[in-house]
Amino acid sequence: MCRYGINFQIISAQLQVNISKYTENIWATLFAHAECPEEGTRNVAAECLGRLTLANPMEFLPRLKNALQSPSNLLRTTVVTAVKFIVVDHPHAIDPILKSTIGNFLQSLSDPDLNVRRVALVAFNSAAHNKPALIRDLLRQLLLQLYVETIVRVSPLKWSD
Repeated sequence: MCRYGINFQIISAQLQVNISKYTENIWATLFAHAECPEEGTRNVAAECLGRLTLANPMEFLPRLKNALQSPSNLLRTTVVTAVKFIVVDHPHAIDPILKSTIGNFLQSLSDPDLNVRRVALVAFNSAAHNKPALIRDLLRQLLLQLYVETIVRVSPLKWSD
C-alpha cells in the first residue's frame, strides 16, 4: 500500500486478469516486429516476448522454441534475445521448464549467423550470472561451442582497383 492508499498488488492482479484476453494479439504483434531491420525495435519486441513468456510459460515457451527453426536470422536473433529476459535473477515458476529447454536456445552458439551467435552468448552469460543451475548440466557441450567462437577467423582481403 502506498502513502495515497493505493494497493498496487490488487491493481496488478486485476491487470493480469484483464490483459490475459489480449495476449494472443500482443504476441502476434510482437512477432510481426521481431524481424524488423532496426535492432532497437527487435530488442523491445524480444523483451516483451520474454515478459509474456514469463507470464504464461506453458503457452509461449514452446512457441519461442519453434521459432528457432525459422530461416530468418532476424527472428532467431529476437527469439534468443527474449531468453535473456526470461532468465530473471530471482526464483520463478518458469525455472524448471526453462531448465529443460534452455539448451535448445543456447545451441544458437553455433548458428550460421554471427548476430544470432552474439545474442546467444549474451543469453548464456545472463544464465551463467543469474541462474547457473539452468546451464550447469549443459556446460560440456556449450563450452566447446563457446571455445570455437574464440578462434580468430581471417577473412580474405578484397583488393579493389
